[in-house]
Amino acid sequence: MHMTDKKYCLFCNRPLNGDEHGNRIYCDDSCYSNQKKLRGNNKYRDTQAQLALFYKSDQILMSFYQRYGPGIYIPAELLDAAGMEWGVYKNELNIKGLLSKQVDQYAYYLFTNKTVKIWKP
Repeated sequence: MHMTDKKYCLFCNRPLNGDEHGNRIYCDDSCYSNQKKLRGNNKYRDTQAQLALFYKSDQILMSFYQRYGPGIYIPAELLDAAGMEWGVYKNELNIKGLLSKQVDQYAYYLFTNKTVKIWKP
């Protein structure tokens, strides 16, 4: 006698009918739809969190640009203290020979001496 492991629905955790297709992972269309909605909601929440970081970083750049103006070398620790997310940007631009990160309306270049120049492309 061959024993098979019992499979369970990924959404509701009820046992799956052994007579159904062997690759089945949901007990019915309702569980499939509910799991799909849950995945969509989670993806939306993650996207919104990333966008919040993106816009926060652009607001920080705008604030420092307005305070110090263009062409000023700003200590990176000031932007760090304001909550700048250095890994969040949408594009890289060559500005005056420097491969700068464009966040949204503002771009910056982080020099090796930990100073930053901000541009409004």
